[in-house]
Amino acid sequence: MDLADVKRHVVAMADAPYIAVDTETTGFDVKTGKDYLTGISIAYRLGPLGIFSAYFPLRHESDNLPVDETLALLKPILRDKILIFHNRKFDLFSLKTIGITEFNAMHYDTILMAHIVNEEWPSKQLDWLGKKLLKQGKDRDEIELWTKKMKLGWASVPPNIMEPYAKQDAEITLQLFEIFSGDFQREDLTDLWPDEVAFNTTLYTMESEGVGVNIPFCEKKVAIGEERMDSIESILSFKVSSNKELGEFFFDELKMPVLKLTPGGKPSLDKHVMEDYEDMLEASDNPVASLVLEYRGWQKSVSSLYRPMLELNDNGLVRCNFKQHGTKTGRLSCEKPNLQQIPRKTDKEWNGDARQAFNAGDDEFDLIGYDYSQLELRLATSYGQEHRLIEEFLKDDADPFTAYSQIIGATRQETKTFFYANIYGAGVSKIAYTLGRPIDETKEIHDRFLSSIPGINRASRRAADLANSRGYVRYWTGRRRHFPYRENTYRAFNSILQGGAAELVKQAMLKMRQIENDDIKMVLQIHDEIVFKVRRGTLDRYDSRIREIMTDFPQFGVRFAVESKVWNQ
Repeated sequence: MDLADVKRHVVAMADAPYIAVDTETTGFDVKTGKDYLTGISIAYRLGPLGIFSAYFPLRHESDNLPVDETLALLKPILRDKILIFHNRKFDLFSLKTIGITEFNAMHYDTILMAHIVNEEWPSKQLDWLGKKLLKQGKDRDEIELWTKKMKLGWASVPPNIMEPYAKQDAEITLQLFEIFSGDFQREDLTDLWPDEVAFNTTLYTMESEGVGVNIPFCEKKVAIGEERMDSIESILSFKVSSNKELGEFFFDELKMPVLKLTPGGKPSLDKHVMEDYEDMLEASDNPVASLVLEYRGWQKSVSSLYRPMLELNDNGLVRCNFKQHGTKTGRLSCEKPNLQQIPRKTDKEWNGDARQAFNAGDDEFDLIGYDYSQLELRLATSYGQEHRLIEEFLKDDADPFTAYSQIIGATRQETKTFFYANIYGAGVSKIAYTLGRPIDETKEIHDRFLSSIPGINRASRRAADLANSRGYVRYWTGRRRHFPYRENTYRAFNSILQGGAAELVKQAMLKMRQIENDDIKMVLQIHDEIVFKVRRGTLDRYDSRIREIMTDFPQFGVRFAVESKVWNQ
């Protein structure tokens, strides 16, 4: 590969409708610049001539192309052509390390396209998709020799060994795009893409900004948590970390209901089921249950939040990875660290003040959160045309739980539990345990509750029927949620609400780009809450506009409400 080869490819790419691009790097930490791009691979199709590909080595340890001359040739074509990536955000950060930041044409991302086409696929990684859809495996033998057996790392891989591996990545990305483009056309999904890629750019911008870390607070929490976990372990007669011993405590001592079975027919304690069991632990008056809950709370908070915040911070900032393809419903997920788990303020010592782990990263700014009030319940009200709730939500001090508690003969907190148990598909046995009521009594109240929301129940049944008959339901934006297995279709309405809420927050964030400037920037999205970094003394300029954007969805016929506060207090 020399400059003459680069020029030939650039001339040929000018006639291609689009170009697949992949980057090779020294590692994964390109966001902070600790790792950097070593080369760029491209693939493009020229009609009946087929697919052409190339690898341009730029910053390997040796045998590179002249960087300035090569970039002078590549930048205009990458700026103006339709580009296809597999994990676009990563490649944008990677390209930025070599000065490629200007793009004028549409981008596509085959990870996100795969997720829209079929969120049920167990992986969206290039290797998995290539094998499944193209029957193409990747030859990693020589690469693994360098990176693993010789323990030299990616930076040391010579261009001649990297080239076939890198070119194949670009070729597979190109072919996946062509498959998914056809799927988008057939399934009427094409209109979703402009907003999806715009949201990807929004997340890229948020990650570039980062959010500040309160280092002394995190260090203190790690020390307290480790000491408290050691103390609890010395008190208990069983190991909380042992599923076998924990299960015996749950089912033999606390008489908890079995919520899910493993393939082998034993009670499951997977992470999803444990969320339900932790709700039950919280409702229990058993002192050992309280210790188990506290141990698990500290364990998760230290390992998933406080310690990662310390380890991943770069000059006092963390830049997590927001994933558009991380959940089946379409809600954002987050990693390195996982900030979607940050709870609201409570009296729990392990995470009730977890938001204090953050700051704006600049003494002139505050973190201000704008949180939708009861968003999924308001969407359920819209879909069910539940007129009593519609009227309740018109009030400035709307409190549906108090209003309905009088109808069904339960406390406000119990009524709230019935509402959200209905939305999330929890059974009567779990509700009874959580409330501490007998099952017969709980069922009687539950029946009264269901009869008080007939529209929502009809909407839920209709969603399940649609999922059964055609294998998917559509969100209000047209995005599909697939149900390949009939036994899961009872979750259809919940998916419509969760996914619909995620789409609504996404649309609000896209509109919010209009008001961003040096005084106000979005830095986090945590479920139904958008967190801004705002210069002190300027919030009054933006507050009313933020509220207007977040609540301006008249097509639902339900009033939306937003609450705001200093987020990290």
